[in-house]
Amino acid sequence: MERHEDAAKTAERVEEDSALDRVRAKRRTRRRKRAIRRSMPAIVLCVLLVTAYFVGYWYFKGHYYPGTVVGSVDASLMQKDDLARAIDDVVDGYAIAVSGEGLELSLTADQAGVSASGAQMAQDALSHMRPSRWPLEAFAPHKNDLAALPHDEERIAKAVAESVAKHNEGGKAPVNATMKFNGESALFEVVPEVPGTLLDEQRVGDAVSDAVGKGQEQVALDETVLVQPQITASDSKTQDAVKRANEALDRAIPLQYEGVTLLTPKHADMVDWLGVNDDLTIKVRKGLFALWVDQTGIWSSVDHNDQRNDYVLDGRALAGLFEQALNSGTTDPVAIPTTAVEKYSDLEAGSPEPAWDASLGRYLDVDIPHQMARLYSAKGDVLWESKVTTGNVARGDATPPGTFAIFDKKTDFVLLGDDKDGDGEYDYNFHVDYWMPFNEGIGLHDASWRSEYGGDHYLEEGSGGCVNLPKPAAVALFSMIHIGDTVVVRG
Repeated sequence: MERHEDAAKTAERVEEDSALDRVRAKRRTRRRKRAIRRSMPAIVLCVLLVTAYFVGYWYFKGHYYPGTVVGSVDASLMQKDDLARAIDDVVDGYAIAVSGEGLELSLTADQAGVSASGAQMAQDALSHMRPSRWPLEAFAPHKNDLAALPHDEERIAKAVAESVAKHNEGGKAPVNATMKFNGESALFEVVPEVPGTLLDEQRVGDAVSDAVGKGQEQVALDETVLVQPQITASDSKTQDAVKRANEALDRAIPLQYEGVTLLTPKHADMVDWLGVNDDLTIKVRKGLFALWVDQTGIWSSVDHNDQRNDYVLDGRALAGLFEQALNSGTTDPVAIPTTAVEKYSDLEAGSPEPAWDASLGRYLDVDIPHQMARLYSAKGDVLWESKVTTGNVARGDATPPGTFAIFDKKTDFVLLGDDKDGDGEYDYNFHVDYWMPFNEGIGLHDASWRSEYGGDHYLEEGSGGCVNLPKPAAVALFSMIHIGDTVVVRG
């Protein structure tokens, strides 16, 4: 009986386990179905993506990506044959018009050397396509320039060169930035560059060649094709030059002769004769500097003679030395140089003997009756002497006698006579190379129009009042006479 009950219990447990297994199996089935239902969209999406990729792959094996430009043709999504026809249409009868910045130029396809096969260009462009990467490249935010319209750059360069050369004949060259002295601020300041109107042949050629390559039929030039200034206001070199120049104005550089300081140029002195070299270094204008030195009178402590030569202060050489000192930044003294001027005379034997007035020291004597002039040293040595032609006596233009002083020295000067005849024009207009005035508008100068000096021809054929000198005599005197030197005219 007990065995029967055990068997019944065992059968009952087996039935229960079997029922439990069936429940579990049903649950597993339901879970699998739910999992399949949840993953179905992803599976579908993967299938669609794979399908789309291969569709795109095959599509872009025969079509161009969006944004593809071949020459001037937008080949977006075109097929090869369509692009080939479009390129041939562009090439057929192609011409380009160039304008801007005063230049007008037209080139035909032959002049630009344009020769293109639409089929070849289309094939070349298609070979650049990478269908396997189309998802990455087809919609990239950039423009793909795969091919340029074939052209002859040498032909274009030649045509551009001829046109630019003709344009530039009447053009203005660019002006580099520089600096100038501002009188109000008493400082140097930057002067901005000026572009000018000259065209840069290379830049114009590049612009035209690039436009032809893109198949453009028009190209507008802008200021970027102009010849550009080499030095601009924004350059550090320009700013540094201005800084150095302003520092130089306050630099004390003594001028010494034989170890003794005779003069130290001040800020106010230098502003009149400082300038700027092309490389933006400080420039000392030699003529103005020499004139300033003359006016200071320091030559009286420097000039001397040894009977054969007159040793005079060399203002232009001193200007060069002072310029070097300014640019070097030094404050070391500058030694004043002198130059030897050989005693000059064109007087023949028998001329009147020197009549030096010891009370006058160094002076220039103009002897009207004998039509000659002499420069005496402070010791009475004759440093220079020459025949002269003074004012026309018959015409009322005799050179006034008296004691005067040289008050200026100029080269390359124009003499303008008074309008005594009232015709509204100057009575004379003469160019002279050396001008040394001593009595208002009366002075010593060369006279290229005159062939005879000395004698008495001055009485009826003399000057308008000035003292005319042979050119060699004027050259020599100009190098020896100083502003402030006494001039005695004896009648």
